[in-house]
Amino acid sequence: MCNDSEDQDNVIVAARDRRMGGRVTLDTQRGSRTFTYADSFVLSRAPNSQYLWVACPEKDTGCRADAREWTRSVGGQPATMDPQDRSAVEVARSY
Repeated sequence: MCNDSEDQDNVIVAARDRRMGGRVTLDTQRGSRTFTYADSFVLSRAPNSQYLWVACPEKDTGCRADAREWTRSVGGQPATMDPQDRSAVEVARSY
């Protein structure tokens, strides 16, 4: 089970960004969601598990959209599933 800051409704900004701690409401397909500006990305995992990564350039909105879709598609799946089967984006693995 992997928890990341997107699930915690954070929007990541630079450390001294004036918006830090502020909130923004976005209209999404699921309705309105409120996010808090934060300066760090939090990722936690169980011992002896692995990380799966999708890296995108900051301004590549297509890659980022594909990565979000990939993240949702693998959420809650068994550890035996092949993460690369869920998307065309390139997935990296680290232990």
